Amino acid sequence: MDRQLTEINELNRLRTQLLERLQAIEDLQGTRPLVVRNFDELVRVLPDDLFYTAVSRAGDRLTIDGFAAQNRDVSNLMRNLNNSILFGEPNLTRVASADGMRQFNLSVPMLRPVEEELAQ
Repeated sequence: MDRQLTEINELNRLRTQLLERLQAIEDLQGTRPLVVRNFDELVRVLPDDLFYTAVSRAGDRLTIDGFAAQNRDVSNLMRNLNNSILFGEPNLTRVASADGMRQFNLSVPMLRPVEEELAQ
């Protein structure tokens, strides 16, 4: 009887591990279309006279480096990111002048909107 109880406990532990793995896979599959939408949205929020030199992701946060013709272009980008349903409030880390351009670095959280918001 003790051997059977040990076996049942081990099977329950394995079941729990498999369910956790399955949930992780489902989460990854569910966010796959969101990555494409995030890239598309990065293009949509891009003001004229501004371009990205690097975009990197760490967890649910994007870091964006780029150049802008004027400071107001960086402000417009930040405003556009903040108005997007896919991004949160951006945090400007650095703005510096380089060869008549403004070099900037900012980070912005990526949000997970509900399906109804994405359909609009």
